[in-house]
Amino acid sequence: GMGTLIWSMVLFVMVVYIMSLLFREFFGRREVENVFEFFNSVPRSMFTTFRCCFGDCSTASGVPIFEYVHESYGGFASIF
Repeated sequence: GMGTLIWSMVLFVMVVYIMSLLFREFFGRREVENVFEFFNSVPRSMFTTFRCCFGDCSTASGVPIFEYVHESYGGFASIF
C-alpha cells in the first residue's frame, strides 16, 4: 500500500543522495569542461544523478555526460 510506496521513495532518495555525494567528490573537484558544471555542488549533483536514473544523462548539446567523464577521468570512472 501507501507505506511501501513511501519507503521505496525514501530508499530511492537515499541512493541518489549517496551516489551524488560520491560523484561530487570524484567529478566536482577539478574544473573539467562539460563535467564540472554538473557535479560542482551537492544539489546539482543530486539533480544530475536523478536525471541519469531516468535516462537523461546528457549535456545540452545531446552528448552523454559520461563520454566526457571517460575522456577526462578514464574508463574506470565511467563504470558508474
